[in-house]
Amino acid sequence: MKKILSLALVFLLVSCQGQSENFASFFTINDVNNIKENLFLVDENGEKLVVPFYTPFLTQIQNNYFKDLNETEKEQFAEDFIFDIQYYNALFDSGYRYMHQGKILNNLYMINRSYGSNERLEISKDLYDILTLGVNLTIASENRFNLTIGALSDLWQNERDSTNPQDPTEEEVSRALTCTADDKNIKEVVVLEEENSQYYVTFKPLKGCNDQVRLSLGAIGKGYAIEYATNKAYKNYALPLLINGGMSSIKTTEKYPYGNSKWSIQFINPLALIDFKGNHNMYEVELDLEGALNLSTSGDYNQFFVNSEGKIRHHIIDPRSGMPLNTFHSVSLLSNSSILADAVTTILMNTASIDEANEVLLKLESYFNGEFIPFYMIENNHKIQFYAPKSLENEVHIISGNDNIYDIESELIFF
Repeated sequence: MKKILSLALVFLLVSCQGQSENFASFFTINDVNNIKENLFLVDENGEKLVVPFYTPFLTQIQNNYFKDLNETEKEQFAEDFIFDIQYYNALFDSGYRYMHQGKILNNLYMINRSYGSNERLEISKDLYDILTLGVNLTIASENRFNLTIGALSDLWQNERDSTNPQDPTEEEVSRALTCTADDKNIKEVVVLEEENSQYYVTFKPLKGCNDQVRLSLGAIGKGYAIEYATNKAYKNYALPLLINGGMSSIKTTEKYPYGNSKWSIQFINPLALIDFKGNHNMYEVELDLEGALNLSTSGDYNQFFVNSEGKIRHHIIDPRSGMPLNTFHSVSLLSNSSILADAVTTILMNTASIDEANEVLLKLESYFNGEFIPFYMIENNHKIQFYAPKSLENEVHIISGNDNIYDIESELIFF
């Protein structure tokens, strides 16, 4: 008996295997316009604003819980968890301002607005902590991750959103790079201070930038929100949880609660989403694990376009060159932290080989005292090579039998 998790799909199958004592239920967070507790979007005049089809962290986050709660408990549990996710989304949102408890929330949007003014903004400890992490990740990754990548991200996002997307010009990329700090000067641009249990940020001008530097928490904000909301819910309600963070994150708080089962994660085959001709299986590789887990994936098969040369241009931009790399179709990571897992998969996508990725991973483990287990997907002759650590040789396997419609395309390689 297995709990099947689809790493790239929002929908999760909760299998009770015919046992009446098994219980599972879920709810999905998919709208930022119905936030309770006096937190809501506002326009420049402070008037309430409604943004259609706007989901927290631009994805659907699903909470699956394995305990039979009464109606009052269900309502309170869902309300608490949904608010926590929505609050962190508001705090880390670079696109909109929010009203919180009768005051404009000093969120990422407000920090970006303050760029170059030398204004010292008081911020919450959560925002201070994640900005500190972003600075440290920029330094530890040697600029493979960059907290100030907003100008570059916006440049490529505008192309992906256009009707005829194409590579930005060298001049456009160069201009965006001049407004992107690096691991050498990030602390001079994003100045974080703590005084008497109060927290401040000053977003100072970057020398050589004639436009605006913009902070982005897109690579770590969702992981932070999931980590803290889930840990709080588990502490307060003591129930097994499985959180599916849209297209990239899975977190569980315990082993699968029924019988001797394992969590079974089926990795998406990127070619099934990139090749629209339907020649590839959606899932071909499976990982079976016991216990609580944090698993994150970054890949090129979501938010991408194919340029005139036939190259995939995905949303993960290397801050060193201003261009997306095409080393991997995807990188997945098991970690002791949802926050770090999301960030590190982004960093590893910005490496040129598995050897380089593993070298970077060792440095990050040492820097953050983390525990990281990587999985890599590379295309070779229109087939996927799935690289998994030899320590999990008994847990990772090719899916066979009736689960596949087409011939097996993936090759499983242990390193």
